Amino acid sequence: MGRKHKETGMPRKVRLEYEGAVYHVMSRGNKRGSVFKSDDDRKVFLLTLGEACERSGAVVYSYVLMGNHYHLGETGKQEVSKQK
Repeated sequence: MGRKHKETGMPRKVRLEYEGAVYHVMSRGNKRGSVFKSDDDRKVFLLTLGEACERSGAVVYSYVLMGNHYHLGETGKQEVSKQK
């Protein structure tokens, strides 16, 4: 079953995926701690992200790298599974 909502304890709805859709991807550090401590950390992240995109065929259209989190606007190229 999916992840549960903080306040209600109910599982969240299944996310629908569409071929060619742009998705907002966000990740935050544990306990809102730092993800990036320096510009070198950000450079390594972007190089690694670029390599992952080359391998998977994903395209990142936009990104924001903050100290304790990041946001990506991306389109995955992996085949989307059929939703029931």
